[in-house]
Amino acid sequence: MLLLGSDAGDDRIGTRTDSMIVASINPQTGDTLLFSLPRNLENVPFPKTNPLSKIYPQGYNCGPPDCLLNGVWTLAEANKKLFGSDPNPGLTTVRGVIQEITGLRLHYTTVINLDGFESLVDAMGGVTVTINEKLPIGGHLNSAGQLVGVDAWIQPGTQHLDGYHALWFARSRLASDDYNRMRRQRCLVGKILDQVNPVSMLQKYPALAQVAKDNITTNIAADDLPAWMELVRRIQGASIRSLTFTTQNINPGNPNFRLIRTMIQDALHPAPATASASPTTSTKTTTGPTKSTSTKSTKTSTGPTKSTTTSSSITTDELVDLREAC
Repeated sequence: MLLLGSDAGDDRIGTRTDSMIVASINPQTGDTLLFSLPRNLENVPFPKTNPLSKIYPQGYNCGPPDCLLNGVWTLAEANKKLFGSDPNPGLTTVRGVIQEITGLRLHYTTVINLDGFESLVDAMGGVTVTINEKLPIGGHLNSAGQLVGVDAWIQPGTQHLDGYHALWFARSRLASDDYNRMRRQRCLVGKILDQVNPVSMLQKYPALAQVAKDNITTNIAADDLPAWMELVRRIQGASIRSLTFTTQNINPGNPNFRLIRTMIQDALHPAPATASASPTTSTKTTTGPTKSTSTKSTKTSTGPTKSTTTSSSITTDELVDLREAC
């Protein structure tokens, strides 16, 4: 399932997908693995069936700040005439590009804008998160690079956030960077999955449907919502892990998409642990701020593209159990 957070709003022109998370969910067990893609990924590939592939046969490669992954939606909408009768070329193109990047077939997609996210969190009664750094609400950098015009601050500690503050917890990056923001977003998604009450949300469906009409786009049918609520219950009793693609494990400016697909397959299908007669260094996952030694997987990728590349090296502070890391 593709989860897209867009910056669309009444005061904004166009749509940029600043949060892009693929959730791979085992419907039998509820085990979930989240893959977070950076908004500044360059040279992203278009499917050959997409008309933009003829304009950018080597990928979306005109350089920053314009030709980034989060600008694909706007690019497609600006070239609507190429898409014939497609009512939403932006969404179609983003889905296709992310399928190319990850090598995964996306069965479902949900797009939520700023207002929709705030309303969703309020509807579930807020969300409790652990905040590790002081985060500004609003503000901008002046010509000297100083942060000014901050409306308020979200303080560190464990807090129960309403929709407004949860939105800023997910959006704020002026006091940190894109990659810290990505980690906060994955934690927030994990906490929402863990804390949402499916029965309560179904009871609030009429009110949520009104909010969703203008702020949420999904191909999940309303008749299927009870089955999804049951799946959420399974997820809450299962593992939720996350692999975030950052400068620690990829080069966003010149990404190796074959390696990304291999890392995804290694995370989805980890090689079985083998016993060793000699002492070995512990491979226990750490969630501290320092980089830990990577472990090598010996599993060959089973993704859709053939690769002679050896298995990926996934840093342990990037492939994490969200209940431990957040």
